[in-house]
Amino acid sequence: MAGDNITVCQGNEALFDGSGSIGEEGENLTYTWDFGDGATEVGAKLAHIYQTGGTYKAILTVNDLENTECSISSDSIIVAVNSKPAAIFGGASIACTGEEVSFDASGTNDPDGDDLTYSWDFGDGSKAEGGTSVTHKYSAGGVYSVRMTVDDNKGTACSKDLASMNVSINTPPSAVLNGANVACTGNAVSFDATGSNDADGDSLTYTWDFGDGSDLQTGASVSHAYSSGGIYLVSLTANDNKGTACSIDKASMNVSINTSPSAILNGAKIACTGDEIKFDTAGSNDPDGDDLSYVWAFGDGTDPQSGSSVTHAYSKGGVYAVKLITNDDKGTECSRDIQAMNVRINTPPVADAGPNHVCCLDAVSDFDGSKSYDADGDNLSYLWNFGDGNTGDGAKVTHVYSKPGTYTVSLTVNDNSGTECDSAYDSFTAVVNAKPTSIIKVR
Repeated sequence: MAGDNITVCQGNEALFDGSGSIGEEGENLTYTWDFGDGATEVGAKLAHIYQTGGTYKAILTVNDLENTECSISSDSIIVAVNSKPAAIFGGASIACTGEEVSFDASGTNDPDGDDLTYSWDFGDGSKAEGGTSVTHKYSAGGVYSVRMTVDDNKGTACSKDLASMNVSINTPPSAVLNGANVACTGNAVSFDATGSNDADGDSLTYTWDFGDGSDLQTGASVSHAYSSGGIYLVSLTANDNKGTACSIDKASMNVSINTSPSAILNGAKIACTGDEIKFDTAGSNDPDGDDLSYVWAFGDGTDPQSGSSVTHAYSKGGVYAVKLITNDDKGTECSRDIQAMNVRINTPPVADAGPNHVCCLDAVSDFDGSKSYDADGDNLSYLWNFGDGNTGDGAKVTHVYSKPGTYTVSLTVNDNSGTECDSAYDSFTAVVNAKPTSIIKVR
């Protein structure tokens, strides 16, 4: 009696027991086993290892050694030898959150050619019963152990095999860029990426492109000076250096770089009280092409004026600081340029030649223009015309007329300012009388 059919795993010992065989009393039986795989062995109880999976017929032959026609008896059992399947699978070892990650177990094999089933454990609490190829999305970053169990469904101890691999799931970083939206050419503009973050706690590196063709910079906080005005796109790239498609995030902003306008003030530097003086900004410019506004302060306490061309009249003489403020209205510290010039305003002098005179012929006559004055305090020069073809200079002069008659004496005073109002004129009448001639007649 060979016993019941058995199932065993390839490489494991299969136990065979023929000790239940019986013969006539007093007979000694011999036991010969044919295991069906080409191996034979003698003994009542034996162990045998099958090296190849399959179904084998194990035959037990017992012999009572009496050499009769009925001395030999045989019995057999079926031995099912199961080969363990080999679980093999692969997939991406690194991927991104939300990405379809593919795993493939098509390399798995079963030496017996059994139909296999596959169970997947993705390491994040999700499981699946599927075929050789599956996909899975991870919602959070981290390192997950993916396990695949293959089963030949033979119900043996070697019916299953397990394979595993780690997959690193990356959460993209979040790039946050802060910096000034407007600045001036030549000034260092600061940009900061310290508000950036990475949900996985990865250390980030930062690369900056300032949009003006200059070399890239690295670092969480950087500064850059622009040499030309304009609007530039500043780009920040944050990288978690995991090497995935989601390892970088970008942020950008526009920065308006302003070039200071150049103010040019044109106008007369000397004029008279009451004159309408024209001032203009011809030649002023803005390298960025911005529209400019202009504000004028005339230095005499009057309200400012605006415009590229203005006029102003001063009511009092003096030296005034005229200021032009040119503004491109960008709101930067370099949006204004200020130019100033002094304008001298002259008050005309007042000439006082004195009253009419009666002069004696061939006698010295005195003339006094010292009551002439200049409201601005300028030093005056005096020019006298005595009406007889002779002139003199000085505040006080003398003159001798050689002919009797009536003369118009004029005084011109000049404050030497070089303006159209630098002189004044006054005159009087001088009557020149000859002495009477005394004649004595004797009768």
